[in-house]
Amino acid sequence: MGKKAAVGLIIIIGVAGGIAGWYFFLRPKGADYSGLLLLPLLLPELPTPPVKVDSSIVADLKHGVGIFVGDYTLKNFDSSIVPTFPDFEIPLLGTLKVQNTTLVTNPISVTGSFTYINLFEDASLTMTNVSYPNLEINCFGDSVLLVDNCTIGAIYARENSKVTVKNSTVGAIYDADLTTLTVYEVLDVEFEGITSKIKILNNTMVSTVIIKAGADAEIDSSIIGYMLAESPESDKPAILNITGSTIGSNITLGASTDATLNAVVVAQTLRLEADAIGRVTSLTATLVEVVQGAQCLLINSVVGTLNYGIVCAALTTTVNAFVATGAGYQNNTVLAGTTTIPEINKHLVSVLAINNAIANIINCPGLDSVMAANFGNVSMSYSLAIYVIGKDSSIFNIQLSSIITLVTFDQSNVTMDQVTVIGTTISVSIGGTSIGFPVGIITSDNSIVNMQNSTAYALTGGDSSQLYLDNITINLLLDIETTGIVQVTNTLGGNTILALEVGIGTQGGPVGNVLIQGAKIAQATVKGSAVTSFVTCDFSTGILLEGIIVSSGTVLLTAGVQTSGTSSNYTTLDGATKASLITGLNRFIGYVEVNNSAILNMVNYQWSTPIGISAVNVSIDMYHNSQANLQNASLGLVFMFNSSSANMANCTIQPPITALYALVVVHEASVQCSLGTIITLFLVGRENAQSAYSITCSNSILGLGFVVGYAKIQCTTCSVGIVECVAGADTLAYAVELLAGTQASQVNARSWGPLA
Repeated sequence: MGKKAAVGLIIIIGVAGGIAGWYFFLRPKGADYSGLLLLPLLLPELPTPPVKVDSSIVADLKHGVGIFVGDYTLKNFDSSIVPTFPDFEIPLLGTLKVQNTTLVTNPISVTGSFTYINLFEDASLTMTNVSYPNLEINCFGDSVLLVDNCTIGAIYARENSKVTVKNSTVGAIYDADLTTLTVYEVLDVEFEGITSKIKILNNTMVSTVIIKAGADAEIDSSIIGYMLAESPESDKPAILNITGSTIGSNITLGASTDATLNAVVVAQTLRLEADAIGRVTSLTATLVEVVQGAQCLLINSVVGTLNYGIVCAALTTTVNAFVATGAGYQNNTVLAGTTTIPEINKHLVSVLAINNAIANIINCPGLDSVMAANFGNVSMSYSLAIYVIGKDSSIFNIQLSSIITLVTFDQSNVTMDQVTVIGTTISVSIGGTSIGFPVGIITSDNSIVNMQNSTAYALTGGDSSQLYLDNITINLLLDIETTGIVQVTNTLGGNTILALEVGIGTQGGPVGNVLIQGAKIAQATVKGSAVTSFVTCDFSTGILLEGIIVSSGTVLLTAGVQTSGTSSNYTTLDGATKASLITGLNRFIGYVEVNNSAILNMVNYQWSTPIGISAVNVSIDMYHNSQANLQNASLGLVFMFNSSSANMANCTIQPPITALYALVVVHEASVQCSLGTIITLFLVGRENAQSAYSITCSNSILGLGFVVGYAKIQCTTCSVGIVECVAGADTLAYAVELLAGTQASQVNARSWGPLA
């Protein structure tokens, strides 16, 4: 997935209540707080609170504490009381305070609520008879949490922590923050599994349990509303043991999950997918689904309906109208003991081909999954599948069919003719705004997709995958992030593309190999370093946002057109394409890459177009020691890396019609904002301490922002929406400073430092 796609997911995936950090990118390997804790006499106030509010207004300041060492107990209190924690005595050295996550001085109007408890290193907390429905507890390192007869909001069991919950009510238990997992995508960071342990015992009620990082879980005699479990690492599966419990709605067991269920009641659906393994005894469930590469053993169970799959491991298997014939397949679900399900309630919904086996699928208009792996070969016609998944050098030949989502990995090869990829839109509310992100075809690794005479809702090509498209219609977005060959040709007929994004970039390029031929395009945005050719394309009712590379000297852009300086790009247009474009009317510069020590000056980059788009914005990538001076500019997706710097005056980064939007500041990069600049979404993070702020703003408006790791922001006389702070890894500096009359709607001062 490219950075643009990942930012889109960050915008929409906020269901876990915000971000918890960029741990694996920002935390130095082997770093911990233990060395600092041995020096309380030198650092008596360790650490500085991550959030400072001075002479400002905060309508909702959510704060908490960090416990870095020691064993603590909380008993018999509720949300009307803010708990206090005594100093921890360190023999011969002194005391270490339990520090608050905020410092408020000279408040104009600040309404605060105690919301977070953070356990670090080997700290331990026992809670008994506590009623605090909005409390969030974050466990890190080797910390230990015991909750008994309590009501609390959420628990995060990260790293190697151990969490036990008994006879309590909890809103949600996680092992990773959902938005955090997508933040890793922005910086191309590989997510790693963890080793935390979760126990839910003795009549505990938890509305939601979500395991995404591979934590192990034991659930006994409890009620869970909804549960999802998976692990990112096949050699560290999530081990689940669930006994004598009830799942109020659904439970999904996903990738690298090994589960044992005994005497469990599932009100709706037990679903096993990917390569999950389930050993299930005495289950009562309305529906059991076992799809893709999952396996399930059902013993002495009562199941209303079984949606199962077959695994084609040898020879040729034909599935015609959901009836399988052949000698080389087996069911992925085994019924044992007293388990009996009427044949009328058994439905074949999934087909997996492996080990060079061949699966021919005909007349199956209601499949859940079609998958091939390890040289498996699948042909499909006159059928409909929700998921089509290709891995491990598999081969697909799909004709006259419909698909909701197609995902390809590794060396898989997919050929489609007269296929409709219906796609879907993920829509989630974050920060009070509901935003959608399109999903249709997603390619990665070195996979190949050949598609002709077909229609797709959206297509994202990533990594080194290859795309060969002819006579196709893209109803929403063709997002090219791959360095492999991409050829959109019109040998069989013309192409229609609503929105085209060519987002390949390598700090100057050239990179990629993209040909767009014979296409009618409503909007195209192309990075300057992406090698892209437009041949006989029609922009007469569309717009082209070209990219340029600025590697030396100074370049001035005015109203979307370069007016001075030297730049380059690797975009070529033939005569027929140029005939449908007029510079300053429907042809503008829409992407700028600034490298080395080059300087970009941009003024009056806000304008309307004659084709129904109210405003066009420009996206910028900045590297090395480059600089940008931006005035009166409408900006889209701005990435700042290395030691780049920018000054923004009266600029806007907000939802446009034409692209994604965000300000992303990492490494040693820094930006200063002033004079009414509006930044609707910002992400700042650093892996090392720096004296300069990532963002310094005055008289500006900030919307939703995430501050993590060693990053620091300072707002003076600003208007701020929501800030999620898990920064303060630089323990002697504030991560978020709201000063001199700044007004903020909500500040979530979660914790110190980079979190998982």
